[in-house]
Amino acid sequence: MERKRFGLLCGLSLVAVQGMAAPQYASIELDEGFFMTPALDVDLEYDDNIFQTETNEKSSVVTRVAPAVEWEVRQERTRAALSYAGNYSFFADSSDDNVANHVVQADFGATGARSSLDLYGAFARGSDARGTGPSDGLGNALTLQIFDEPTEFDEWSWGAAAAVKPGGRLGVNVGYDFLDKEYQNFRQFTRARDRSRGTYSLGFDYVLTGKTSAILNLSRSEIDYDFTPAGAATLDSKQDRITAGLRWEATARTTGSVEFGWHEKDFDAPTRDKTDGFAWAASIDWAPRTYSVFTLKTGNSFTEADNVGSAKETSTAGVAWKHGWSDRLSTITGLEYVREDYKDFARKDDFYRFRLEFDYDFRRWMTLAAGVNISSRDSNQSRADFDRNIVFLRAMMSL
Repeated sequence: MERKRFGLLCGLSLVAVQGMAAPQYASIELDEGFFMTPALDVDLEYDDNIFQTETNEKSSVVTRVAPAVEWEVRQERTRAALSYAGNYSFFADSSDDNVANHVVQADFGATGARSSLDLYGAFARGSDARGTGPSDGLGNALTLQIFDEPTEFDEWSWGAAAAVKPGGRLGVNVGYDFLDKEYQNFRQFTRARDRSRGTYSLGFDYVLTGKTSAILNLSRSEIDYDFTPAGAATLDSKQDRITAGLRWEATARTTGSVEFGWHEKDFDAPTRDKTDGFAWAASIDWAPRTYSVFTLKTGNSFTEADNVGSAKETSTAGVAWKHGWSDRLSTITGLEYVREDYKDFARKDDFYRFRLEFDYDFRRWMTLAAGVNISSRDSNQSRADFDRNIVFLRAMMSL
């Protein structure tokens, strides 16, 4: 089971969001078994539509600085870590949108001959840029009149995962994740979207051959909202998902997993309709050459809505190609489609995203990058339409 982890690499959101390569991170051994791993990203970009609006687009040069550090104690069968990651953004033409985001996380892991245990706890102070989150899809006038700065939020999260292989071909995974999100400003609009989510998960994998396994995954999420406005129906709900499929490794130069099944979202309020349907998830890597990898990802899920509607059903499909032209130069080309279908609100969005990135390993500890990100949204709510183009330069550094 894949464990959600903010950690050092996830904290470097400039890398994670863009899907770019990172330099080879090296650690300093401060004492026997005690390591420190620092990293730093610096990004300079030109964004021609920072608020994601249909008309009167606002452009700006944006500087982003993302420092991160992880302290780690390693022993033969255990690992404990504490990490910090920051993301500081500075807008040359819109200083009200400057933000400083932070993530602090603690991790613990233990492994045995046939079992493993992972624990984590994290705190994040984050923000949604104007035109996203609670101000998403409001159009130029409302975005700027109501929201004069980014929306800020605090997130507390913790979780545990255990894996057991009792012998033979069968493996069992169990887990629990909890997340509590509370907005910190524009409370007249955001208070009703404060929420917590607890997710139980159970997974089985059965080895069919040396490199192929059958998988079965089940999960239940319980979503509770802190506040319901007078006269409104509660947004509290439960989500169930069950999928089955295959996972394989290094078969005919491919690795990946494919799952199909069913999912549903059932609201506590009888006036809100239950939504269910076909569920799927797939991630496939194909490497015709060791230096050239194609990745296909697709899936669907229910997600919470931050301003209008009771929820969203989100479907995604994307393909990416990473190719190494030399020992130092590589490119990443990606195309993604996202469909968002709002519940209890007449809105459907189609996102189209394209990216082209050039990475140059200037040194073992530094990767330089340049590229473009092009995105467009077509919605049946015309004020939610937008086109956005970003050109960026980036330096990703470690030891």
